[in-house]
Amino acid sequence: MMAQGFNDTNELVATAANFVVAAAESPASGMAHALALVCESKDVMAKMKEEVEMVMEKYNGEMNKDFCKDMVYTSAVIDEAFRIKAPATMVSREAIEDCDLPIKGTGKNAETIKVKAGTKVNLCIHAVHLNKDVWGDDCEEFKPERWLGENTKTG
Repeated sequence: MMAQGFNDTNELVATAANFVVAAAESPASGMAHALALVCESKDVMAKMKEEVEMVMEKYNGEMNKDFCKDMVYTSAVIDEAFRIKAPATMVSREAIEDCDLPIKGTGKNAETIKVKAGTKVNLCIHAVHLNKDVWGDDCEEFKPERWLGENTKTG
């Protein structure tokens, strides 16, 4: 029995292979960009090294889930790198109910458009991640501190 929407086995196999490659390539691309950004910032690299040494000492060199949870600055570095150099460029969604979609500004002052249920919406991730209304005038700068404490921007 052929999967719905596929004409032959070759098409199904090619599509499955495409998903496997895409699933591996995107994170690899994202991490390569993250490493490049870290290498360009000696300050960030030094803070990450200090954090790793401190956490390694705390856990006597044993890596576990708690170890990773304590890597707060390193996590902020990854979040910021993926904000600036997102591996995916577009996200497509379909509204499941009528809603107001913000198109400019943030919070209660945001300018919105009405989106009806069933409407397909394509979102350019790059435009959102480098939006000055959300991230400030320095939105193109690599600043992991955005993700720490009061600076955290989660939407």
